[in-house]
Amino acid sequence: MDEYLAEFIRLKEKLEEVLTPLYKAKFPNCKGVRVTGFRNGSVIVDAEVDFNSTSSLPSAQAIINALNTSVGNNSGVLGIYQVDRTSIQSNNSSSSTPTTSSPTTANPSTSGTTSTPVRAVKRLKFKITNESFNANLTNSTSPQFIALKGSLEKLLTPLYQRNFNNCLGVTVTGFTSGSVDVEASVGFSTNSSVPSDSEIISTLKGSLTSGTLGSYSLDPASIQSNSSDTTTTTTTTTTTTTTTTTTTTRSITPETESTFPGYAVAIIVMCILAILLIPLLILLALKTDICKKLAGACALKSPYSHLESGIKMTTWRSHAGSYEVPQ
Repeated sequence: MDEYLAEFIRLKEKLEEVLTPLYKAKFPNCKGVRVTGFRNGSVIVDAEVDFNSTSSLPSAQAIINALNTSVGNNSGVLGIYQVDRTSIQSNNSSSSTPTTSSPTTANPSTSGTTSTPVRAVKRLKFKITNESFNANLTNSTSPQFIALKGSLEKLLTPLYQRNFNNCLGVTVTGFTSGSVDVEASVGFSTNSSVPSDSEIISTLKGSLTSGTLGSYSLDPASIQSNSSDTTTTTTTTTTTTTTTTTTTTRSITPETESTFPGYAVAIIVMCILAILLIPLLILLALKTDICKKLAGACALKSPYSHLESGIKMTTWRSHAGSYEVPQ
């Protein structure tokens, strides 16, 4: 098997194993999740969530919230995959039956970009003093960049989401020299109040234990924050540790199966005919005296009964006694 095809199947199956139980637990009429493809932009995942149309279909926002909540409760991780929660989107397709040709997603992007909801972004900067900067940290595809980025996001995202319910997650955007200066963005949904710059700073400072965040020593005086504009524009996912999931709902109308077997109909028809014929047979028997004729035909008689009346017996004697001999 081609190695690229094998990798596609492996990733497809792994994601379906994680997504299907998630949506079935949330929506009883969910039939399952099918990954339909991958696109560039880290890895952008296109998938379909199938629903039985006999029950009400969840909205596109409900589809997004189900995955967003699950990922948020697990520090931005889905199974073994780090997911950019701000990239999750859903487009409902029209209902279809199982015999219809393969479903289509509603205008999927082919450019590797994803449309994000209305959100505010806070810029966050701080200095790590126990790490040495090297040129690999300027390359977003290098193993060192990816490892440090992923490690910091796993520490920062749960921290801000615990303190702010509308926090969508933290994304590390780059590193510069000075020990290691970290640049990150903290995304917030605008459906509730967005924290101020001072709250962003105090939250990180307050979480430090003897100046450390996880295994990293931070300079508290270096922590800074400033706001960027609220945005609804299309953004491009550039990090290689992020999995973007696009889901499309598709309802399935099940085929109606007859619960009444055909042979039962035949039996019922035969019983109705029998009920109608029985009174007719009884009436016919009474009119034709067929019962008497049958009784006469079935009576038991001796085959010699018609001869007995014409036979006369003669008596004669002998020394042994008398006998009647027919003449």
